[in-house]
Amino acid sequence: MTGGGSAQDIVAGFYDDFNRGDISEALSAFAEDLETTDPGMGTVHGIEPFREYLDTFKRCRMRRRSSGKPMRSATS
Repeated sequence: MTGGGSAQDIVAGFYDDFNRGDISEALSAFAEDLETTDPGMGTVHGIEPFREYLDTFKRCRMRRRSSGKPMRSATS
């Protein structure tokens, strides 16, 4: 997900890369000094801790899918 584009293109590219399992490419949308907050995890500072966060999220998501249990939407 290199290059510019609209904010919508950047977000869509991030999710495309993440869903393909290409965490490194997904991270190319972010600056090294990123900061993000997850309600269940707290604030993540920096690209490497965010990589760990994404890896953990991906593993949990894959386990959930392989268990046969449906994924919940943000509204359920």
